[in-house]
Amino acid sequence: SEPGLGKTHLLSAVKSEMEKLHPDMNIIYTTADTFTDDYVSNLRTKSNLEAFKQKYRSCDLLLIDDIQFMANKSETQQELFHTFNSLYNQNKQIIFTSDRPPKELNGIEQRLISRFEQGLLADIAPPEYETRIAIIKRKAELYGMKLPDSIVDFLADKLKTNIRQDRKSTRLNS
Repeated sequence: SEPGLGKTHLLSAVKSEMEKLHPDMNIIYTTADTFTDDYVSNLRTKSNLEAFKQKYRSCDLLLIDDIQFMANKSETQQELFHTFNSLYNQNKQIIFTSDRPPKELNGIEQRLISRFEQGLLADIAPPEYETRIAIIKRKAELYGMKLPDSIVDFLADKLKTNIRQDRKSTRLNS
């Protein structure tokens, strides 16, 4: 999915909901960059590396955002592969986000791509016009605003893809 469509927010919402439903669950929520940094910083000593492995391989739910940023980091990918296998074999939950489907993850080892494709893939597409209308109305309601339909229609017509980019372009072009 393109950037700015809410993948990180969805991942965060999954974490929050699972914490509410299962307060004793061991959940790790991280980014690919943080996972990589954590791995590299723990490579120095065997005991640190074992602690790293124990941390990630003993969780009940592993959430990693922006997995595409592990591209061309072969040692980190190797560790993720073993972590994935360990969690999978324990019937634990694993959720990764990426800005593209597994087949398009250049610089990611084929064996990882194969693992990614084993699970449920969900493409998050930009919302349709009617959904954008509903989102704008709901946001306005949350802020205690009453927007005329003409303004809601205008915004829904202009905000079509990445909300971060659209916000900027709407300001400049309107």
